[in-house]
Amino acid sequence: MDDFEKQWAVALKKSQQKGRSQNETELSLATQKKQVEEEMNYFKQKLSEAIENKDKKQAAECLKKLYKNRAKQVQIETEETIEKFGFLPPETAQQITYNYFFDCYNLTATINLTLKTFNESA
Repeated sequence: MDDFEKQWAVALKKSQQKGRSQNETELSLATQKKQVEEEMNYFKQKLSEAIENKDKKQAAECLKKLYKNRAKQVQIETEETIEKFGFLPPETAQQITYNYFFDCYNLTATINLTLKTFNESA
């Protein structure tokens, strides 16, 4: 085999591997997205139980897990946008960031209000 054929064979193999890795990434993002949604639902339920039981320590742990999973959602959303457009438009990045902070703020405010209400009624 001459040099050209070797280069062509290597290029073909690389392009096939790249195609496979792109499909694996898409599957991986879809799987990650589903897993994060399931974890979010689980920790929301656990947080509700902790609040009902007035367990501040457990509520704080659940809150941390919810923040972490919400950050994972941001990462997945960002990666999906980059895959779709090839880059992350500044407006999209700004909106994703705003949504993240807004969600975390609302979650914290709700928890603080709920725990404050429980403390006043105790």
